Amino acid sequence: MIHDAEVVQIIEEARGHHKAHRYPEAVKAYQRIHQQQDGGCVPCLDPALALAVADDAVEAAEQTLSLLLTADMPTSQRATAVTAVAAVYENLKQPQAKDLARIEALYLAALAKPEEAPAEAYIGLVAFYERLQRQDITTPIVQLFLRHHPKHESAATFRQKLVVLSERAVVEGTIRNLAGDQLDLTAYRGKVVVLDFWTTWRGPCKASLPTIRSMARRSEKQPLVVIGINGDQTQQAFAKYVEKEDITWPQYWDQQTRTSKPAFGIKGYPTFVVLDHEGKPIYRASGWNDQIERTLRAKTASAIRRAKKAKQPKG
Repeated sequence: MIHDAEVVQIIEEARGHHKAHRYPEAVKAYQRIHQQQDGGCVPCLDPALALAVADDAVEAAEQTLSLLLTADMPTSQRATAVTAVAAVYENLKQPQAKDLARIEALYLAALAKPEEAPAEAYIGLVAFYERLQRQDITTPIVQLFLRHHPKHESAATFRQKLVVLSERAVVEGTIRNLAGDQLDLTAYRGKVVVLDFWTTWRGPCKASLPTIRSMARRSEKQPLVVIGINGDQTQQAFAKYVEKEDITWPQYWDQQTRTSKPAFGIKGYPTFVVLDHEGKPIYRASGWNDQIERTLRAKTASAIRRAKKAKQPKG
């Protein structure tokens, strides 16, 4: 292992190569230090980071990328560097189709191991997909970011982003009631919303019906609304069941939950999602048992108290 003084000297030499646009020489210097430091040379990520301000950044990125992908370094460090290279391509004034494909491939490479990927990889890919208006892909990336980086400084922003994405999916989707009216979650701001995703043929959905009915009745005197979203194949089966069971609270039909799945991550029935008075999701559960029932009631009651408190005049 080389001494610290030598490391500093070679890093300065490498940065000098950068300034002179001698990228291959700079990359090789960084690579040598990184290898001799047993993969622990954090400044050796500079090749990728410095490319963003290089005049011929794309050419330099190509030269650096091959080394980054083959270097003996921790996955998280490689992901950080690859993310920076992706930013180089994204900063092109007029990226072509091949450039867009490369950007996407780089971000996805950085997210190959989601649990080890840096927050910057998620943030970069979300911004990239948003510019392409790819909401169908953006939502699951945001969900992954919040799962693996819940305490990141951007987490609050991403939670709000998830709310907006979900509402936009609903507004732009095909969730309608039997009268043909489209569901608009923004109309319920100030109230707690319990979304019940169900089907007529699932036993657990039928088992949860008494509890959901009880909560719906409670909503008449509380800042609460219970909304059922049915995922049956046909609207006829949905309508017949609603009439048979005398379901009087708001019900909507989303054929096979085509809109709900990407918007709310629905994977099975029943699934319950509780939104607070600001529209933020605060609870999600799939299936039905005593524990889910107790937690659903408790989370809803707690959200109702916060909604009431928010309405109280300050002073």
